[in-house]
Amino acid sequence: MSDQQTLAQTTRHTRLSDMATAPMKTKRHLPKTAPLKKPPFAASEKTVLLAVTGMSPAVLTETVWTLAHGAEPVIPDKVVAVTTRAGKKKLQEELLSPRPDYSGHTVWMALSASLHKKGHNTENKLQFGDTNEHIRVFTRNTPTGPAELDTVTTDEENMAAADFLLDCVRAIVSTENTRLVASIAGGYKTMSALLYACVSLIGHDGDRITHVLVQDPFDKQLSPGFYYPAQPAKILDFKGRKIRASDAVISLADVPFVPFRKLFSENFDAHPRSFTELVDFCKESVDSIAAKDIRLKFDRLARTLAVNGEPLRLSPSECMVIDFFIHSLKNKAVFSGYKSAVDNLKTFAAAQMAEQKKKNLVLQEWKCPKDDGECCHLITRSISDIKKKLTTPTLKPLARILPQKGRCSLDIDPAKVKVEGWNGS
Repeated sequence: MSDQQTLAQTTRHTRLSDMATAPMKTKRHLPKTAPLKKPPFAASEKTVLLAVTGMSPAVLTETVWTLAHGAEPVIPDKVVAVTTRAGKKKLQEELLSPRPDYSGHTVWMALSASLHKKGHNTENKLQFGDTNEHIRVFTRNTPTGPAELDTVTTDEENMAAADFLLDCVRAIVSTENTRLVASIAGGYKTMSALLYACVSLIGHDGDRITHVLVQDPFDKQLSPGFYYPAQPAKILDFKGRKIRASDAVISLADVPFVPFRKLFSENFDAHPRSFTELVDFCKESVDSIAAKDIRLKFDRLARTLAVNGEPLRLSPSECMVIDFFIHSLKNKAVFSGYKSAVDNLKTFAAAQMAEQKKKNLVLQEWKCPKDDGECCHLITRSISDIKKKLTTPTLKPLARILPQKGRCSLDIDPAKVKVEGWNGS
């Protein structure tokens, strides 16, 4: 729609409500990247409704209607719909095209006028039109350039949609004095799940995630369609039965979310911007936080390594390798890699076997292969096998503490590791 058409819609809306309404303003396009710094919400904050939509555009009007009729009424200043190419066509046809049963007005104009008639201030609010600013079509990069998506079903399309939604959310939450209301009621279920994840990753306290619920049969195929209770098309047909739009019951559910950005302070803003990178960063950070609370108890005689009280049974070779790394940790021994630790492991294993025989505690053969390569493989295989056993929530954080690529040591405070058995400490 051209600027002239947008202005024409605004003019028709003025006649419909019989009150002066300012023309819809066109703002800058949503940027793909922006710093995630935002001051606390102010009394003058604006509200942006960001919704994923599919082939049922009514979720947009139903959400706006319920927001306006909540305990604390909210009229969004701006509405942004994210959809596929087919979804965009549906929005254009159902919400933004003049309709005979709406006296030549659009559903969106009628919604704004109905809210105005009920006493809501809609001046310069509910900005939504047939522009790229208000209707965002999912895109993915191709060898020939960006391509709009017809569906969001394949893994490639899902990842493209995730990055696209993250950019849309970021553009809103990084804008000063702006609150986000994210609607997950429309579109593919994957789209709703991804939008929830994006808001959880970078949303603020005070932002909202909502889902609109419409009582049967108003959520079914009706003729004419149902959009909100006070719509001009008042009598609807449902399988030959006449029903009134005003009888519809619509409710809005607020879906709680955890704002993960609060966990990461200033480092959060400097992290890469893609959805997958951000998820991996958050998982790594959460694992790191969980690992800080770990306490280990290694029992040589029982051949177990307990993580916060939950025991993990070890094989003889696994037990030897863990004992070696605990010994190295407590003695502040540093190795550049597994190969550099081989000689020390051989010496340690021989000393432990001698200690067992001295105390008549020959419980298992702790022997390292003579070949350095085989001994190095014994270390890597033992660590890998231990990680495969970490299947419970209590044991899983141990994976971050165990030696890994680039670190040939245990990543834990020595004071949090207790050793039992011969010469325990």
